[in-house]
Amino acid sequence: MVKKEVGILLNKRKKVNRLREFVFVANPLTRILASIVDLIIINVIILSPFKKIFNAFQKMNISVYNYDLETSIMLYSYVFPVFLLIISYFIIFEFVLQQTPGKMITGVYVESLRTKDKKPTLMQCILKNIVLFPIMPFVILWIFDFIFLFHKDKTRLTEKVLGLRSVEKRLIS
Repeated sequence: MVKKEVGILLNKRKKVNRLREFVFVANPLTRILASIVDLIIINVIILSPFKKIFNAFQKMNISVYNYDLETSIMLYSYVFPVFLLIISYFIIFEFVLQQTPGKMITGVYVESLRTKDKKPTLMQCILKNIVLFPIMPFVILWIFDFIFLFHKDKTRLTEKVLGLRSVEKRLIS
């Protein structure tokens, strides 16, 4: 836990209370809640415009495991850009603001342990979120990421490797 004085607050008796910012590793349940909020936002903003297309594929009984090469290519031509949009959502928000809207609501930030200003680099954000792609090598990382999240230091495996951590900041007088 890191303490830093960030301001002064006057109480009713005109006494000065110093505000301190406490920074600590984010609780895994808070992080899961932030992810749920982000998934709801993604569903409404990114996925809803494509629902008619995906429903049409479903009605035609087309899946990515179809052995017809032409149909599989057509399906991937719709699915791949959608996944790029979803991953871009996480990369852009975490690079520019250090938090996604779900993290904003829950008070979680992404910090880099390798930069002076603690702001993650673009490459760190890309590599942290590329594991969201539902392709085989990354799916295995999902399991390890989840297990590491509940380990003693509450940091995902990919965050640990990339020198990142998710933290909560609180102002306390």
